[in-house]
Amino acid sequence: MFTKLRMLVLVLRHGEFGEIARELRRRFWSEEVSFCLRRDLVVPFEVPQARVPFVVRKLEPADHAEILRERPRRLPMLQRPVPTCYVAESESGEICYMQWLIGPSSNEAIRRIFGGRVPPLEPDEALLEFAYTFVAWRGKNVMPRAMALIAEQADGMGCRHVTTFVREENIPALKGCQRAGFRMHRRQAVTWRLFCRTCVETTDLPVGTPFPFEVAAQQQPTESPAA
Repeated sequence: MFTKLRMLVLVLRHGEFGEIARELRRRFWSEEVSFCLRRDLVVPFEVPQARVPFVVRKLEPADHAEILRERPRRLPMLQRPVPTCYVAESESGEICYMQWLIGPSSNEAIRRIFGGRVPPLEPDEALLEFAYTFVAWRGKNVMPRAMALIAEQADGMGCRHVTTFVREENIPALKGCQRAGFRMHRRQAVTWRLFCRTCVETTDLPVGTPFPFEVAAQQQPTESPAA
């Protein structure tokens, strides 16, 4: 409870009122669709380049203050003993991206954090969640490269597959995941009623299922040539 109250104070100080309101509306009454995306680490993949140089490393306690100044909602995860959070650090020493890579040994923690929305991981499967690109570094293709490099750390955990969840309407994140080597894997429909998650329906998707933005692009009418 203390952690939640501290996080609320930090969020309010940060001025994230709109984000809080959207989250409350979503949990009060909504139907939302997310996609489970998956990358097979055995499949050859060329990591995309970013417009700025950076290195990926594990989170250090000294990073917490910088993270909380920009993203106070990460306080609960920073205080959980859930390995492992990675950050992308710029040449100037600033953090430009962060994300947790969670292995199957943390299945109980996954159950507590996500309340059944994320199924237990298989022995050869890892989960990437809580991605965040720092504001000053957006628009520089940081996410695709950082995410791809973090995903590859799962090989050292004995995992072949890496999954992540993205909401249907979050097109920028879906595009970033695609560039990081992830493909459509499952569709998940979640129903919220009066701040309770009442239903989670998961559907497997055929191999090669296009991303929503690819479908939208195909459906756009083409202009007829001028007479």
